[in-house]
This record gives sequence, C-alpha cells and structure tokens, in this order.
Amino acid sequence: MEWEGMGMGKRRRRKKKKMMMMKEVICGEGGDKEFGNSELDHISRDDERTSYTTLSTGILPSLGAHSNRKSKLRPFIISPFHSRYRYWETFLVFLVFYTAWVSPFEFGFLDKPKGPLSITDNIVNGFFAADIILTFFVAYLDKATYLLVDEPKLIAWRYTKTWLVFDVISTIPSELARTVLPDLVKEYGYFNMLRLWRLRRVSALFARLEKDRNFSYFWVRCAKLLCVTLFAVHCAGCLYYHLAARYKDPQRTWIGLAMGDFRHRSLWVRYVTTMYWSISTLSTTGYGDLHAVNTQEMVFDIFYMLFNLGLTSYLIGNMTNLVVHITSRTRQFVKRNRYRYTLRYIGENITNIIMPKVDPLTEKNGFVFPRSAHLLSRPQRVNKRDNWCGGTGTSTKRPGVCSVELSDATHVRRMGDRKNNVRGGI
Repeated sequence: MEWEGMGMGKRRRRKKKKMMMMKEVICGEGGDKEFGNSELDHISRDDERTSYTTLSTGILPSLGAHSNRKSKLRPFIISPFHSRYRYWETFLVFLVFYTAWVSPFEFGFLDKPKGPLSITDNIVNGFFAADIILTFFVAYLDKATYLLVDEPKLIAWRYTKTWLVFDVISTIPSELARTVLPDLVKEYGYFNMLRLWRLRRVSALFARLEKDRNFSYFWVRCAKLLCVTLFAVHCAGCLYYHLAARYKDPQRTWIGLAMGDFRHRSLWVRYVTTMYWSISTLSTTGYGDLHAVNTQEMVFDIFYMLFNLGLTSYLIGNMTNLVVHITSRTRQFVKRNRYRYTLRYIGENITNIIMPKVDPLTEKNGFVFPRSAHLLSRPQRVNKRDNWCGGTGTSTKRPGVCSVELSDATHVRRMGDRKNNVRGGI
C-alpha cells in the first residue's frame, strides 16, 4: 500500500508539472495567475512594437453565432468582428447596390447627372470616403498566424499596399473629375464606371452569408445568381444604348431603326426598350424586332453572346448542383421513412429479440427463463445450484440436467454460487 501511495503521488506531481508547462506555453510568464480567468490573451512584443490578440474558437464564434466577448485592442482600434462595424459594412453593401445600378445607367443614358441624382451620388461618395478613413483604424486578421493585428502602422501600410488607391479613385466627386481630368478622358461616364470597384463588398457579403447557419444556403445562392444575372443584363443594355447614342448617324442604329428619333423619347421608354433587347438576347430568344445595324453593334453583339455562353453555363451548373443537393436530401428522407414503414410489420416479439424481458424464477441462487426456453426432456422446473441448463454446460464441461430449445435470442445465467457466477450465452 505504501508503494502504491508513492506511485500515486509521483503521478500527481507529474500531472501538475505538465499543467504548469501548458500554462506557461499558452499564457507566457504569470500564466499561473491568468490561466482560465481571461477570455482573451494579449501578447506584446516590445522589440517590434507590435501587439497581437489571440483568436481562439471562443473568440471566433461558430457560423452565424454571435459572441459577447470583447477583444483587447489598442485605443482607437476597431475589431473587424465587432457588431457595430458589421452593421456599417452591411449598410455600405446597400449603397453598393445603388452604385451597381446608377453607374452603368449614367454612363449609357446621361451626359452628367443633374438635380437629386447628383446630390445622391455625392452623399454616397461621402459615406465611402468616411469608410476609407475608418479602415485605417480597423484591425485585420493575419492569415499566417490567425491573430488580430492592431498596430496602426501595420494597418496603414497594409491598406496602402492593397485597396487604398482604388477606393480613393472610386470616391472622387464627378464635378472635381470633370475639372481636373484632360479633355480626352473628361467625359463623366467613363470615370463613373470606376465606381464598380465597390462590388467586391457584395462578393464578400455573399461569401459570408453562404457560410452562415442562420440563412438557407439554397436561397442565398439563388439570390446571388439572380443579382449576377440582373447586373449583366443591366450593364449590357446600358453599354449597347451608349453605342447608339454616340454613333454619328442615329438612324443607322438598332434603336433608331425601330423608334426613329429616339433621343426625344422619354427616358423610361428608352430604358425599357434597352432592357428588353438585353434580356431577349441573353435568353437566346431573339425576336428579330431589335437587331444590330452598324459594325460597332455587330461586334458588341458577338462578344455579348460569347459572354452569354459562359454566364448560362455558370447559371445552369449552379442550379443543377443545388437541385441535386435537395434531391439527395429528399432521397435520404424517403429512405429513412421506408425503414420506419418496414419496421411496423415486423413481429411483435421484436422487443424480445432486441431486449428480452426476463422474468426469472429464483430459488437458492438458481434461475430459469420460462418465457424464452422450452424444456424437452423434463418438465419445466427450477434447477438446483451449481447446475447448467442446456448446451451451455458443454463449454464448461458441466453435466446438463435438461435440454433446452430456444424460441428467440436470450441469455442463460449460471445457477450457482454468487462468487462463481458466470454468464453464458445460448
């Protein structure tokens, strides 16, 4: 007993030592005090003047979940996982949808925006300009270490190397662009198309929603495909109208041939006619009432139809994948129901086969199972102690006192002393 006690003491000391080592590795010095108490470990490196915040599975919640834990970042540094910053990003995505519609529209149908449309454009540009300033104070996740970097210099340098130039160009007001740019590129429409750079935010939003367990993957994917299709139709129609509006002879254009002096028609009629041509071409319907007339329009139609081949393949492939996924789930559901339907017609003794209900009769530590066994050579009775029933005695070289025929699966227990009690299966 003394040796066993000493062995237990050694094992406890080894276990305690391992726990201390784990604390030092995870928390560094002083880990004994802070291990298990802090939800977020903060590691500071004085030589590089950088600080990182460790992100465990607790800090990064499961898909679609929300965590109430707060990251310990430097002053004036915002966590990219903060709920308020997420709301700000979602608000900017709605502004991107507005930009995705208005930029091709102004490029194709307007020389320059006037009135409320111009004011709205500048307000939207102001929000994105504020986001540029805010990005310099938002920590980023290092892909190599999966740590939040909250050093202001590193944040600024990373943003400068990546998206700063494109974000600034897409936010310049139209009035300033027309004043600064030379005559060759002064036309507002071409510069306005650079705002489509903001579409990367929509792609990131859909990528996040597809992995969110609070949203149906099927409907999120369908919404994404619908947005891609509508954007392609809208852009193609606006570009096609731009070719007709800038052509030297308006009568020798696709819309001039159908409507005559189309420039004096209402903007709504021209836009609907353009969308009608774009959708009929995308769907390969081609009624023939609107078709290319000059060489520029023919070249544009060629590239647009080649693009439609790829877009149609993309849509059909994604929809097929979604339908097959739903069909496989339905097939598995029907298969499970078929098993349940079959089990209803299995005999009532299925419970006795799986989990037999035994009502043993005992006498001097002896057992017999009258529900599952039929005694052949002798009447059914309670055996004496130290005897075996049926063929189980053969395996233990004990003489049997009776023969047993089992009607279903069961277990027969030895009828002997408690300390020598052995189970045997028949």
